[in-house]
Amino acid sequence: MLGKKKLFLVLGTIFLIVSITQATNGYFTHGYTTKGKGLAGAEVALPIDSFSGVSNPALITDLSSNYSFGLGVFMPFRYYKVTGNPSGAPGTFPLIPQKVESEKNYFIMPKVGTKFSVKKLFDMSINIYGNGGMNTHYDTAVFNGEKPTGVDLSQLFTDITFAKKVSKNHSFGVSAVLAYQRFKAEGLQAFTAFSASSEDLTNNDYDNSFGYGAKIGYYGKFNKYFNLGLSYQTRIMMSELDKYKGLFAEQGDFDIPSQLNLGVASSLTDKITLNITYQRIFYSNINPIANEFNPLDFGSGILLGDDNGPGFGWEDMNIYKTGVDIKLNKDYSLQAGYSYGKSPIDEKDVMLNILAPAVIENHLTIGVTKKIKNNNLLSLSIMHGLSNKIKGYNPMEAPEQQEIELEMHQWEVELGYSF
Repeated sequence: MLGKKKLFLVLGTIFLIVSITQATNGYFTHGYTTKGKGLAGAEVALPIDSFSGVSNPALITDLSSNYSFGLGVFMPFRYYKVTGNPSGAPGTFPLIPQKVESEKNYFIMPKVGTKFSVKKLFDMSINIYGNGGMNTHYDTAVFNGEKPTGVDLSQLFTDITFAKKVSKNHSFGVSAVLAYQRFKAEGLQAFTAFSASSEDLTNNDYDNSFGYGAKIGYYGKFNKYFNLGLSYQTRIMMSELDKYKGLFAEQGDFDIPSQLNLGVASSLTDKITLNITYQRIFYSNINPIANEFNPLDFGSGILLGDDNGPGFGWEDMNIYKTGVDIKLNKDYSLQAGYSYGKSPIDEKDVMLNILAPAVIENHLTIGVTKKIKNNNLLSLSIMHGLSNKIKGYNPMEAPEQQEIELEMHQWEVELGYSF
């Protein structure tokens, strides 16, 4: 047992030096357990391992004590393309007509967690994980400033979960969520005149932010064929990114949005389980993310960094996840899944989202899980975010003078082990 605890602590420190960057559903990951990722994240009503408590804190009451580890490789491939020559009209802000791919397409994604019982009074889990992020690195002066141009947002979370069965088949859980994020932006010098704090707009290296939030969850087993899971994460209140208070609305505020998850797991046969999850992410409540980028605001004295300053224009996401778990024999099971969520980016907001092209809408997943001795689990999952494009016009040019196209497709491979 001492060896397991040391391993848990050592792997936990890895997160201090690894960038956590994964943008799938906006900037949230599609799932948290490795097996659940093979189900496209349809895991809110399915106890798997310690990381189940991240999706739904109540799930850990149906798990034996375990340590869980995961290591993934996330591979996003994205580009932007500008077509149409500058109009030359006074007061316009043209972009260079070109197609540019973002560099840095491979990211390591570790996670570590543990679940245990406290004197049979209640269950606890501690999970350290990355929950999305966004990264772009264009080796060009996208906005006619310096090069390179891009942003790097990394987020790290620690969930401390408490859960208890209130009856044989019904459980409730709560989590304290501790959050850390770091951010930097480069190549935005051309927006200096449109910033409320031009010295805190771009090229200030990394800034750090800390915060906290909470989760609550319910898990019920109504019969041997039907399980129900429900969870809610509050808005995570983060300290301000002072080095970028001239970029983000509300003087560098960048809170993490709340989300709601509702899921069912239904045993169709002794070997086939159907899992369905609905997720809503409330991006619209976070002004730096949700405020639209409207150049007319600049003429009204509303600047980048102001309380109502321009943002990325993201809308709430409704995500629908379906996964099937098939028991092949007593040791092996196969997972397959699909999820859909309309991109939070509207065509009128493509310009600033060159920095954060979260345009993925469809995910296909597959996975395999093997039971090893003592009910240890070894899981492998593969996710493919299908290519998607969003097109719109440069709002700071003559009407329909320049078209901007954003495209992304992505892959993720993850290996997880719980024991």
